[in-house]
Amino acid sequence: MQPTEPAFEWAQNQGISALMTPVNETYDPLPTRVLYRWDPDPKFKNGGTRGQSTLLHYTKANPANRSLELALLTRKSPSNDADGYNAYYFNADAGPGKDGQIDSATSGPFPFGTQPPDWVTLGSGKIHGVLHDNPDFCPGITVNMWGVLFPPSKPNYPDDTYLWTWQYPVDATGKVCRPVVFMQSSSALGKGASLALADYFYFQDYGTTDISPDFFAIPPASHLKFS
Repeated sequence: MQPTEPAFEWAQNQGISALMTPVNETYDPLPTRVLYRWDPDPKFKNGGTRGQSTLLHYTKANPANRSLELALLTRKSPSNDADGYNAYYFNADAGPGKDGQIDSATSGPFPFGTQPPDWVTLGSGKIHGVLHDNPDFCPGITVNMWGVLFPPSKPNYPDDTYLWTWQYPVDATGKVCRPVVFMQSSSALGKGASLALADYFYFQDYGTTDISPDFFAIPPASHLKFS
């Protein structure tokens, strides 16, 4: 029988740390920090914030020469939904004398934008399997294995793409979950952040405490510094 649970929803203010594995085998898994904020419609229409901030740490062959990439997804107000998706990528070099100053930036329209908390329902997501108290993957807990099929999105994804996410229900309803792992079946090299797998570590639901909109704002390039 097909396992059933109510569709989970992301926390509206959450922070996550993870190891992100890129498609490009040149890089090891990347220590990453993700911040997510999704204000509900009434608040959003009155100047609220919706965005996702992903900070990736790249370690190169020279340990003293570390680069950082900041990927920002932003969303405009609902009245501008047609052109309301934007993606920004900033790169910085934290090597000697660089002090984390930005050294390149790109921006422009992005076909997906910040996803809503119930994004799993957009691709008719469903549970394909359940792991219960597995000693290797989830000792002492139950994990639901969700599959989400998204239709083609040209030019980057001309074919359907499957997203897989493992979620650990933390309440009796199954709607409130903690992310365990995320995978995209056909990540493309050089597209977006070129990530294929995310292993989550630290998770924080900030509840009604809003993550500052400063984390999702686009600062002038000359003022941007990473820490």
